[in-house]
Amino acid sequence: MRSKWTWRHLGDVAHIEMGQSPPSEHVSEQSDAGLPFLQGNADFSALHPHPQLWCKKPLKSANRGDILISVRAPVGAINLADQSYCIGRGLAAIRFLLSDPDYGYHAISFFSSGLRKVAQGTTFEAIGSNELRKLGFPEAPRPEQRRIAEILDNLDEAIRKTEQVIAKLQQMKQGLIHDLLTQGIDENGELRDPERHPEQFKDSPLGRIPRGWESQSLGSLAIDGITNGVFKEPHRVGSGVPLVNVSNLYRGFGVDLNHCEFFDANAEEKRQFAALSGDIFFTRSSLNLTGIAHCNVLRGCVDDAVYECHLMRVRPSASRVNPVFLALWSRSVLARKFFMARAKQTTMTTISQPDIAPLPVPLPPLAEQDAIVDCYDAVDIQVSDEQATASKLSLFKQGLMDDLLTGRVRVIIEEGST
Repeated sequence: MRSKWTWRHLGDVAHIEMGQSPPSEHVSEQSDAGLPFLQGNADFSALHPHPQLWCKKPLKSANRGDILISVRAPVGAINLADQSYCIGRGLAAIRFLLSDPDYGYHAISFFSSGLRKVAQGTTFEAIGSNELRKLGFPEAPRPEQRRIAEILDNLDEAIRKTEQVIAKLQQMKQGLIHDLLTQGIDENGELRDPERHPEQFKDSPLGRIPRGWESQSLGSLAIDGITNGVFKEPHRVGSGVPLVNVSNLYRGFGVDLNHCEFFDANAEEKRQFAALSGDIFFTRSSLNLTGIAHCNVLRGCVDDAVYECHLMRVRPSASRVNPVFLALWSRSVLARKFFMARAKQTTMTTISQPDIAPLPVPLPPLAEQDAIVDCYDAVDIQVSDEQATASKLSLFKQGLMDDLLTGRVRVIIEEGST
């Protein structure tokens, strides 16, 4: 006969050590000055903390293997202590005494959302020891705890490995973009090598670029100049056609109209402020310098759409430049430096059409531009596929945790397991 599950309070199955901040004179940035110090969840990563401070005389500490949980906003964030830490008042350490620690980690991860609901009713969004000790905890038989922890650990490892692949691909993509935009692709489909074949390059206002490339300005490649969009009147938002705005430029590379709000544009506005496939949009203002003239390109648009007045539109000449190539260059490090040097900083950082129009653009033959974009897209598809895999694994894990950590689905335990 299978053993039953019981619901208990966290304080009944674990020791809870609430953090306490040490005097500032005992805290240092020197890594040899005592225990690594965690004031709150700012030093949390995906699994283990990355401390920036150390403490000579800790008042409260966590042991290796303890679960570190944030008791201040955002309440419920967790990490696993991979060594001893001094913990400040923004954290607590959970040390399981009567339950499997790995099982406890997964259970806390899943049920900590209940703490966030409690914290939202407080002035500073925080919880104390009483709220933490009263957190509901599903106490399963120990053999089941170990099996559940094993299943979820394996799934976490699969997610981590997928995320590592994504990080490597993203790093490779950034390096590849730089090489593609400065060296290009030769007739054999290979990146040119400026060190082995310097004769294939020439001097230009942009530095050394491949022979056969031109140097043009952004403004000279725009069919209708550089224009601002429609004024977004709030009472006209909610129906009509998709409206490209600033936030849409930050959702990956390539503007997705499925994430746009709708705007009731009239016929003249649809004509004057049309957003067409191949259009490139730049932000006109930002709270900081690094966000100025951020750009993105609209790809595959077949329906009516417009863009708002906080954006500038460049409609590239299709006979001279591939819009995706131009957008990639406009997002490059060299282009970013150009824009930031010409931005105006007052209350807001702003930039205008005359400021971005002179941007120097390396211009390979159109066929080579297309090859460069195809190369970029191939790597981007790899990244997207891995991101989709990671997303599916995460969703699967959430569903599995809901089943396993509530006892709704029981795991199979071999006979004789204790």
